[in-house]
Amino acid sequence: MKMKQTGTYSGLALLALATLISAGCASKAARQAKFEASAKTYMDQEQYPEAIIQFRNALALAPASADLEFQLGQAYSKNQQLQEAFVSFRKAAQLRPDYPDAELAEAQFYLVAKQFPQVVTIGQAVLAKHPGNVEAQILLANTDAAQGRIDAARQRLEKLVQAQPSSVSAHLSLGVMNAAQHKMDVARQEFERAIALDPHSAPARQDLASLLATQNDWAGAEATLRKGVHDNPDSAQAKSSLADFLYTRHRFDEAEALYKELITMQHDSPQANFKLASFYVAQGKPDQAVAIDRRLARQAPSFLAAQEQWAQISQAQKKYAEADQVLGDLLKAHPNDITAMEQRASLYLEQHQPDKALSLLSAAQRLNPNVARVAFEQGQAYLQQGNSDRAQDSFQQAVTLDGRYFDAEMAMAQLLLNRQQSDSALQYAQKMEQLQPNRPEGYFFAASALANLRRYPEATAAIQHFIALSPNSSLGPSHLGYIFSMQKQWPAAQHAFEQALTLNPADTEALAGLSALYNNTNQGSRVVAMVQAQMARAQAAKAPAAVMAAMEDELARAYEQQKNSNAAQQALERAVALDPHNFNTYVLLGILFAQQKSFDKAQQQFTQATAAAPNSAGLWTMLGMLDEQLNKTGQAEQAYQRAVAIDPNNGVADNNLASLLSAQPQQLDQALTLAQRAKRALPTVPNVNDTLGWIYVNQGVYQLAIPLLQQAVAAQPDKSEFHVHLATALYRSGRKPEARAQLAEAIRIDKNLASESEIAQMLRN
Repeated sequence: MKMKQTGTYSGLALLALATLISAGCASKAARQAKFEASAKTYMDQEQYPEAIIQFRNALALAPASADLEFQLGQAYSKNQQLQEAFVSFRKAAQLRPDYPDAELAEAQFYLVAKQFPQVVTIGQAVLAKHPGNVEAQILLANTDAAQGRIDAARQRLEKLVQAQPSSVSAHLSLGVMNAAQHKMDVARQEFERAIALDPHSAPARQDLASLLATQNDWAGAEATLRKGVHDNPDSAQAKSSLADFLYTRHRFDEAEALYKELITMQHDSPQANFKLASFYVAQGKPDQAVAIDRRLARQAPSFLAAQEQWAQISQAQKKYAEADQVLGDLLKAHPNDITAMEQRASLYLEQHQPDKALSLLSAAQRLNPNVARVAFEQGQAYLQQGNSDRAQDSFQQAVTLDGRYFDAEMAMAQLLLNRQQSDSALQYAQKMEQLQPNRPEGYFFAASALANLRRYPEATAAIQHFIALSPNSSLGPSHLGYIFSMQKQWPAAQHAFEQALTLNPADTEALAGLSALYNNTNQGSRVVAMVQAQMARAQAAKAPAAVMAAMEDELARAYEQQKNSNAAQQALERAVALDPHNFNTYVLLGILFAQQKSFDKAQQQFTQATAAAPNSAGLWTMLGMLDEQLNKTGQAEQAYQRAVAIDPNNGVADNNLASLLSAQPQQLDQALTLAQRAKRALPTVPNVNDTLGWIYVNQGVYQLAIPLLQQAVAAQPDKSEFHVHLATALYRSGRKPEARAQLAEAIRIDKNLASESEIAQMLRN
């Protein structure tokens, strides 16, 4: 009898299905193991882009593998794809709650970002489960050190060495900490103990060599590094350390040969090629560096450092379009690369495009609000926009995020000095001195603040410290001359100015100081000859045209002191030809023509000049200024429009045209654009601050207007119009007592203002 077929599998069919499933699983596991083994081989050969691909292939088959995710993070880190590395380490830690290696790798990123609470939380959590974990203890010690608690860091490491005397990394970390406290003998002992524990440790040899180099024991440092190469012939790190040392000793041919050997040793890896490219950059051979970076961009597109360096070189060479293209392509492939975003923003700032820079920086800040560099660049962008308040907030944020950010401290010091806040500026300058006592800038800003505060002995000591650190800079003796002049110590001031001009014949600040000193000491008759002699020296030294123009301005002032108006006018016209962007030249010409009461004659001359040279923005600007003096507003506007069309970065024409347009309500938007452009070109000129501030007043944006108008008043307190504009902004924003004080000062300067209806109404209210 035939058996009836049922809906179930027979025993034979079930066995066949089980065999197929088993084969599939085995095949999947085998493929995963194959990808992982291949990735590790690439890691050993330092071919990190290939390793990344294979680890990702393995993870596609085992997406819940914490080990694979951690190894992928290591590959990303070696390939300098740091954001991707952070994501992988964090995911590995999430996949396996007790995975100290992944947790500590994640914490290292928080340490670099100065997010200390997160570092401490992770480090302590690891130690709670693994009390003997050496790397967690080192991490916490480094966190203490990063916050300035060097003693606490050293004590933690001393306890660690006692508990783990065979740990090489513990001895090395303790040695580094002692070196930071200038305990060189103790540091050396720790490095030597590390070498004794592991004679093949390249980091130990490198740390010992670095210490010997700081003690000028160059022979000992080189012997240590060569011993490391001899004992570890297959160590790229050992050979790289020796190459770097030879470079610092200016033995460039030997260093280059080693960098090329590293390329062969590391199987033509992007890292080895990039190191050679960086060597060429430092050697002043950008074309050779770019050739390598271009090749890496094609062959290893995930190695972003090469593309970033290529863009940096292009930017340094003023090849802005090329730099922008490189960074644009990079961001198209990696839209969340904060480094590239910040770099592109810096490129835009160099081209005076703060709006585009801020757009990028805001996007970068949304991705990670704790990057100090991004906040710093935002401050620079706001400065270009003329928004000092927001610039100060951004610089302060950068300082808060990174308490050791020297450039941010310097930006704060400079900004506060410009805003006449010398007490606060001094605090930042002193922090600069603490952070980097061997850099001169902190002492210079401290001297400026102290001089403004009339603390002359301290100012003198600070600028002399600057001079000791920068003996070849004319800035120090020039500034010292001004400090002596403020105290009317004329012989000392004269000696300082002359010393500055000896160091730098083109130091226009020292020249102006010496001219003023002659006039203040009844030696005015000497000024013309002195300036002419200095101009000859500057010309022989091939001073730039802008510097020679400033010297022509100084010569014109000297001629005016001698009542020689014709010679003064000729000097100023030469200055305009040399530098049509120099605001001071136009002001001096305007004053000269006003004194001569010869606006018609001057206007005719400049009309003829523009006909002869129609593409000179400087001539059109001067013609516009003369038209204004003759109340020919329409003609002045046309002249400025011509100047701006020829040279959009002519800050004088931008400012003056903006001032004219600000009186026309329908033209306020165009006036604002022009005034902002003038502010970028001439950030410290009082008239420019007043123009931009007054436009903001007319637009009702008083929080932006008031700081700009305050800067104008502080820089030129005897100009009644500036006081009236500031008073109006204060009055309309509800700060009436302050407005009344500004109006009182304006009326003191110009009594006729009291009868003007708008001012009288503000006073009544």
